[in-house]
Amino acid sequence: MAKKRPDQYHHGDLRREAIASAKKRLARSDHGDFSLPEISRDLGVSHAALYRHFKGKKGLLAELALEGYACSKAMILRSVRRSSGTASLEAAGRAYLRFARKERALFRAMFHPLLREKKSHPELERAAAETYAVLVELVDRLERPLEVSPKVFIAVFWSALHGAAVLEGEGWLPGRSGLKKSEMERLLPESIAQLLHRGASKN
Repeated sequence: MAKKRPDQYHHGDLRREAIASAKKRLARSDHGDFSLPEISRDLGVSHAALYRHFKGKKGLLAELALEGYACSKAMILRSVRRSSGTASLEAAGRAYLRFARKERALFRAMFHPLLREKKSHPELERAAAETYAVLVELVDRLERPLEVSPKVFIAVFWSALHGAAVLEGEGWLPGRSGLKKSEMERLLPESIAQLLHRGASKN
């Protein structure tokens, strides 16, 4: 059987295959990124074939990021269904770290430098806002009023979770922390939620 030339139009679902290829490359801990030429070579197609489906690398990243926002939001909502107060923040934290661990490629796509300018992809801004709104609602349902602005509390909570997710994903945690992996998965999000809530709540 003759091998398909790269400049021939690809058969089947090129869009789905390109997304799968980009996911594999993004998920690699020693790589963490991809280029369109690499995706083209993976699939045996030309750049032109990919451009029929995506507006360059940014377009492909945006597809992955959209999937990531939907997936992370769904995981957080499922985790907090039967909890309230600080327990809901703890559950949301565990879900966020679990998402970053299980869906490393999507997590990296969501925060890729090329997608920093949201005006080019308004659908990403909407998806990010909807996911962030879940955290806003959880803070609104806390039992005790906060000494600080809820906006500040949420920003600090998310920053702490995201930092932990990045450190774990890049292999720096548990590392020298001395924590076991099982302890980190269970105790870290709980500690973040409890310490922040205790410190920011009115007595």
